[in-house]
Amino acid sequence: GICADRDGKFAYIANERYDSVSVYTIDSSTGALGTSTALSTPFAADDGPTAITLSPDGKFAYTANYNSGSISAYTIDPSTGALSAVISSPSKAGTQPRSVVTIRAR
Repeated sequence: GICADRDGKFAYIANERYDSVSVYTIDSSTGALGTSTALSTPFAADDGPTAITLSPDGKFAYTANYNSGSISAYTIDPSTGALSAVISSPSKAGTQPRSVVTIRAR
């Protein structure tokens, strides 16, 4: 799974085989993915992250972890794109979740 932040500065990739999330910078003129010295990527995830999404406000990221039946939650550093695991994460999600979606409440 892959997604980008709402400002188009960072791309987040769920690495199912490596139980991690990679973060890349996005070149605004070419769309090319790059790395930043501010990022210590990849970031640890639970077993088998297959999908990733960001909260509508861009403050949080969530992965669906297929093998462990859980959802991992992260806070996002707005200036670097770096992820930090939320203390209560991961949370149980049932058997083999394949996707995760966030919606904006009205």
